Amino acid sequence: MIENLLIGCSAYFFERKKALTDSAVENWFAELQRDAQNAMTPLFKEIRKMHGEVRYSTICFAYDRPTAFLNKDAGVVDRIHGYMLIVEHQNHVAVHSIGLKLSLNIKKDWLKPVANNAVNAAIAKAGSKFESMQLRSMSTSNRVLRKKTMEADDLENAMPMAGASRYVGQRYRLRRGTQRYTATPSTGRISLSTDRSGFKTAISWSVDVMAELEVSTGALSPFIENFARPVSLTSIPLTAKPTNFAIDVAELTDRIFSEYSTIKLVKKDLKGQFRELNETECRKILQILDGEFKVAGSRDSLNILNLTDNSKVGTLRWGKDRIGLSTFALQETKGIYVASADDIDHGKNRLSLKIYLDSENLFIILFDTINLAYINGNLFEDSAIRDGGLFFLSHLIPYDCLASASSEKGKFKKNQRSFSSNSVFSQLEKVIAGQDDVLICDDLGDEWADFIGLNTQSKPSTVTFYHAKHGALSLGASSFHISVSQAEKNLGRLTLAQEALSSKFDNWENNPYKSNKKTTKIDRLMRGGTRAKIENDILSLRYSPDLVRRVAIVTSSLSRKAVEKEFQDIKNDSSKRPSAHFVQLYWLLTSFFSACAEVGAIGYVFCQP
Repeated sequence: MIENLLIGCSAYFFERKKALTDSAVENWFAELQRDAQNAMTPLFKEIRKMHGEVRYSTICFAYDRPTAFLNKDAGVVDRIHGYMLIVEHQNHVAVHSIGLKLSLNIKKDWLKPVANNAVNAAIAKAGSKFESMQLRSMSTSNRVLRKKTMEADDLENAMPMAGASRYVGQRYRLRRGTQRYTATPSTGRISLSTDRSGFKTAISWSVDVMAELEVSTGALSPFIENFARPVSLTSIPLTAKPTNFAIDVAELTDRIFSEYSTIKLVKKDLKGQFRELNETECRKILQILDGEFKVAGSRDSLNILNLTDNSKVGTLRWGKDRIGLSTFALQETKGIYVASADDIDHGKNRLSLKIYLDSENLFIILFDTINLAYINGNLFEDSAIRDGGLFFLSHLIPYDCLASASSEKGKFKKNQRSFSSNSVFSQLEKVIAGQDDVLICDDLGDEWADFIGLNTQSKPSTVTFYHAKHGALSLGASSFHISVSQAEKNLGRLTLAQEALSSKFDNWENNPYKSNKKTTKIDRLMRGGTRAKIENDILSLRYSPDLVRRVAIVTSSLSRKAVEKEFQDIKNDSSKRPSAHFVQLYWLLTSFFSACAEVGAIGYVFCQP
C-alpha cells in the first residue's frame, strides 16, 4: 500500500537529542493510534526500514474526527486518514505528516528544533529572490504594527528597508533558480513547491535538505541579513558569554508612574501590614535598581556581581528556551513586593520584586559577542550596531540651542506671554520649528504632541509632531521611554483628520496655555494666523500626495557626538562592549524610527550636537 502514497516535499526538520531505536519509533506510532479516536488498523506501517543508506519509518491509518461545524450532540464525525513519514539522516530527523502529529512529550524527549540560522543558511542562500516575507515587529509596544506580510516579484528591489533591523522574518517564500522554497525558521518547517510524488522522492529531498542543515555554512542572502533575527539560545556559540546585566528601569518606572499605572510597590510596616510606598520611596528604589552589573561564571553557574566591589547580588538560570532571573537581592530592595495598582488590599496578590522582574522579563543581558542582546525575554542578533550606526545616526539631528536649555517648559507666572528662554519649549518655538509658518501648542490635555508644526512653503510641505523633553546628558533610554510611547501612540493622528481637529481647535482658540494652575497669555495658535486660515492650510495639505510627515523627539538629554563616538568605538574595537543602557537606547529608538516608517512618516531625534 505504501507505493500508493502521493505526497509533496514539505516537512518539519529537527535535530535528534539521542539515537532513535526501533522500539522508540514503534512506541511513537502506538501513541499516535492511542490518541486518535476510533483508530483503525494501519493501511501500512514500516519501522526504520532502509532506503539506500537512509532509514525511514511510516504509518497511515483512519480515525474519527469531530465535525468542525457540529456539536457533539449531533453524533456526527468525519472519517479521515492520516499519515506520517519519518526520515533519519545523520543528526537530523524530517517529519512529513498530514492529520497526525507527534506529541510534545516525544519532541521534548527525543527532538529539538533546528536552529533558525541553520534554516536560513540552508534555504536563504545568496542569489535567492524573495517573493513573500511575513515580518514580526520586535517592539514590545502595543501601539505599533505587530505583523505584516510583504509580497513582490523581488522584495529586495521593492521593499523599503528603513527600520528593517527592528523586524523579524518569521516566514518567507523565495525562488532559487527554478525552485521555490517556503521556510518558517522558528518551527523548522521547509517546503519545496513541486508536484506530488511517491515516498522515495520525499525521502531523497529530505536527505538533501538535512545535508544542507548539517553543513549550515555558506553566504546568506544580503536581503535577509537586513532583518534583526531572534535566535534560540541553542544556536549561539558555546564561547559566547554573558557579561553585563541591567534591570529595565524605564519600563518599571512607566508601569508605576504613568497616567494609567499598572503596578505599585509595597512593603510591610512595623505592624506587619503591607503599605504602598510613596513616590519618594519608589524613586529611591528605582534609582538603586538603575545601575549596571556584570555577569561572571559558566552557563550552569552565572552570578550577577556588583561593579564596584564584585559582591554577588544575584544569579541567572540558563535554560533551553530562556534565561531566567533565579535570585536578585540588593540590600535596599529586600522586602519589596509588587502589587496591582488597583489592589485595595495593598498586595493581597503580591509578588516579590525578583519574581515580578523574572516573570515579566524586565532585564537586559549583554554578551561578549556585541551583536547579541537578551532583551525582555528574547535573544536578538543585529549586525547594524557594528556598522558605525549610519542608519541610526541619520535620524539624529543636532541643534546648538539645546545645549543652553535648563528645563523643559521653564517657570510660569500669571499673564506671561512666552515660554522661558532657557526652556526646550522656547528653543523649539523660536529655532527648531522656526521654519514652520503654522505652529500650534498642543501640550496638556488630550495632546497629540507638545507642538504641531506645518511648513506650507517648503517643497514638499511638511507636518511635524514635536515631543519635547529635558534631562541630564545620558546614553541611556530612561529619558526617552515616555516620549517614545507618546509619539507612537499618536502616529495615527498624522492624517490630521477633520472630525478630530474640530474639537481641538475649540480648545486651542478659547483656552490659553495653563501650567501649575497659572493661566498665561501664551497663545495656543502660536503662528499661522486665524483659525480659518490654519484650517484652510491643513485642508490643502491633508490630501497632498507629496506631504512629508515627521515625528520629532526634541531633547536636551542626548548628544549626537556622544552617540557617534560610542558607535565608532564599537566599530573600531571588536572587544568594545557598549553599556546595557546604550543597547536599550539603541533598540528603543530604532523601534520608534521603524514605527514611524510603518505609517509613512519619518522619525527624528533633535538633540544636542
